Amino acid sequence: MEVSGAVLLHVGADYPLTQRISLGARLTYSRIGDMADWGFYIRHPMEEQVSTCPHFPSPFPCFANENTFAAANGLQVSATLRYRFRRR
Repeated sequence: MEVSGAVLLHVGADYPLTQRISLGARLTYSRIGDMADWGFYIRHPMEEQVSTCPHFPSPFPCFANENTFAAANGLQVSATLRYRFRRR
C-alpha cells in the first residue's frame, strides 16, 4: 500500500472548575494524502468467468483489483465535562 503525506495532530487540555468537576477541550486534525493498493484474487465468487493469469500458474483465475482513496482530511473538536467520584 502506498500512502503519500499523512499528518495527525492532536491537542487538548482540561481545566478544573471545582475540586471534582473539570471541563476539557480537544482538537484533532488529520490529513491523509492519496492511498492506492492493488492485488489479485486467487479465488473469486465469479469463477465462471475464468481468465488466464500471467502471475499465477493455470488454472487459477486472474481477477485484478485496485483500491484508491483520495484526500481524507478531517478536523474534529470535542468538549468533555468530567466529574470525579470520591474514593472510600
